[in-house]
Amino acid sequence: MAEKRKRKNKPKIVGTMVVDGKEIPVVEWLDAEKAYRLWLRERRKKARELERERREIEKALNKVEGSLLEELLRMRDAMRWWWKDDEK
Repeated sequence: MAEKRKRKNKPKIVGTMVVDGKEIPVVEWLDAEKAYRLWLRERRKKARELERERREIEKALNKVEGSLLEELLRMRDAMRWWWKDDEK
């Protein structure tokens, strides 16, 4: 299997250009294909980060909703107990 060549330095972004109506960064080599692939990779990375952040928020909200539900159930049980005492 061929080994990938590791790059020592990150490619330098020298500007932006428009491809298919989308603005993409242009790196020091002026190869539109490579620049477009780099832009797609960055876009996917940002989408993954947003999805991960959304999942974390969703988990936190579910925890809050669960604890809120428990609190409401406790309040309901307390009200039932109070009403039973009033009826006697």
